[in-house]
Amino acid sequence: MLNTTFTENYILGIPWNDNPVFAFGDAAENYRKAFENVLEYVPQTDNKIRFADDVWDFRPYFENINSSSYKILFERADPDYRNYLKFFVIYAISNKSKISTADRRVDDFISLIQSIKSTTNHSSFGLITTEDIINDIEDRDITNSRYHSLFACAHIIYSFILKNYKLDLPVDIETLKDKAAHYKKKSKVEDDKTPNIPEEYYTRIVNKAIDVLNDPEQPLNSRMTAGMILIASQTGLRRQDLAGIKVDNLFEKHLPVSGVTCHYLHYETRKPSKAHSDMLEFDIYASELCTEAFKKMYEVRQNCEFSDQPYLYVLPKSRQSADTYPIAESRLNLEYLKFYYSYLYEETQKEWEGITGTVFTVGNQNGRKFKREILNIPKISQFRVHLATALYNNGVSLVYIQRYLGHLSEYMLGYYVRPKDDARENAAYAERIVKKIAGDHNTPLGNMGEELRANLEKYVESGHYNVQTDAGKILDDLGEKLVIREKGPGLCCIKTSIIPCKNDARTNEILCAYGMCPNIFHFYDMIDVTYMQFHALQDSYQENLNNGFDRAAQKELNKLKDFIRRRLNPEVKEFEKVLSKTNIEDFCAEHPDLAYIARNIDQIKEEIAIWEKH
Repeated sequence: MLNTTFTENYILGIPWNDNPVFAFGDAAENYRKAFENVLEYVPQTDNKIRFADDVWDFRPYFENINSSSYKILFERADPDYRNYLKFFVIYAISNKSKISTADRRVDDFISLIQSIKSTTNHSSFGLITTEDIINDIEDRDITNSRYHSLFACAHIIYSFILKNYKLDLPVDIETLKDKAAHYKKKSKVEDDKTPNIPEEYYTRIVNKAIDVLNDPEQPLNSRMTAGMILIASQTGLRRQDLAGIKVDNLFEKHLPVSGVTCHYLHYETRKPSKAHSDMLEFDIYASELCTEAFKKMYEVRQNCEFSDQPYLYVLPKSRQSADTYPIAESRLNLEYLKFYYSYLYEETQKEWEGITGTVFTVGNQNGRKFKREILNIPKISQFRVHLATALYNNGVSLVYIQRYLGHLSEYMLGYYVRPKDDARENAAYAERIVKKIAGDHNTPLGNMGEELRANLEKYVESGHYNVQTDAGKILDDLGEKLVIREKGPGLCCIKTSIIPCKNDARTNEILCAYGMCPNIFHFYDMIDVTYMQFHALQDSYQENLNNGFDRAAQKELNKLKDFIRRRLNPEVKEFEKVLSKTNIEDFCAEHPDLAYIARNIDQIKEEIAIWEKH
């Protein structure tokens, strides 16, 4: 038993002698180091947690944290097992688990036990059996990944209780462990990844957010939330990172040759770093839409009583909120839901692929009556998926996306980008391309792109196909005459599915990596990402030049000019052709991400001309 007061620095009044706990040995120094590893610092005495409290709020132990996942609620647990969970949290911290992880375990365990108690005759925690646990979990309609999480939670906490207390519970922890392993294996073959946002829905969201942010007649909280949505759509930042953006996080970079100023957003994130390790810092290229949203939010926030806060996202006072900063994730989530309910209600009542219903409780004007609404809205994390997928589809390398989104593992890279290498996703992608070429009459840019479009349109017309409904049939009927595959720089149209590429494997890899293969095509609507890459190449050239690396600078200049010839100029020309056929405002409404390009196409052409002559 740990006979020391070292933990009084963190949790006051732990009743060591009143509990038969054997998980804690005499190595006080090791446990002190464990607490220091998980928690950033010791708060003032009046902010410390007391063991007897049924709410343990660890947020004062961290800087810039205002997430409910750092606030552990024991109050829902019955007294017959509540203290076991409190000691489990102390034990978890001592084993260097993150607070958010311990919170998730405790919350899942309480929900599981309370559910079993409500559906059985067991009045006591000690009467719950292995069969009760299995039946309760497996009766739920959830994913295999979620089954795994619940069984793992039950196994971990019951293991702690059974190994460290003199209890005889009718629970077999090995069976729970086997169940967790079983569903973990099943979850690996199940698509539990966060789905993308349908393009039509995404466009409506972004357009409405632009309108609301720029409308001085709209409430302050709506305009600020609209700005957050726009920044999320352009950067893919997580909720906690969005709330943590500060007013001085937007920076400029002048590109001297072209005389253009581009922007980037500098931010820090705790995930996946741990307490006491350096915060992960990133510079994200800020698109014009992101930059405009940031600047407009900075302007709008001057009318808020919290404008002296260093955080960009500030809101009016609320009776339901403690008005602490950075804004709590729960408040950000509430304002996010309210935005859709207020401005996109019709869209929330439609079914969208990959969008699940969210419960939203609405009060009337006097606040006395409430009704529950189901809103089909994307989760904030789905903007991250949309951005990552859009970058990948438009030719940005996976390594760049990995850095851009702040990921450090191949697993998470695949989680968000999901390169198309299974038959179902390849088929869906190919159908979209057929609709884009033969339905929307977009010309693929690349070698023989005009011929590809003309031949496909002729085939569709002669076969009396309806492109919007028959895209799959068109591909099936064409068979090996047209095989479409997604490649990093665009799409690949090859003549046979038996031989993946007419070039040998090594040449194929090199040509695809640099976008030089004659089978690669791209479209005009990739131009926003292409323009971003154009600026990145300029910056790389200038950095090498400034550092005296003349040969490297010349290589970057050659690469930049080749990029203009092969990629940027063709997209600009096709972009102008499409733009000339419609009203610019209608075009911007349909393609909000391309609005800056549409309104500044002449200046972009001048910028290109400077580099062509450089």
